[in-house]
Amino acid sequence: MNKVNGIILSIKNQTLAARLSAMGIKPGQQIALIRKLGNKGSHLVEIQGKCYAMRPEEFNEIVIL
Repeated sequence: MNKVNGIILSIKNQTLAARLSAMGIKPGQQIALIRKLGNKGSHLVEIQGKCYAMRPEEFNEIVIL
């Protein structure tokens, strides 16, 4: 799978937004989807040079341009 790049515009769920913000993940940062791990598995993303695994329901709350 090729990298999918974009910019985080917003995070729809405020609880998730607060949690991601505490990890340093905020709107305006570049995000790259590296790969999906299985049909219902985690999404491996790169943000600001760091890799994170996110549940699909968390990833789907991120609005990407």
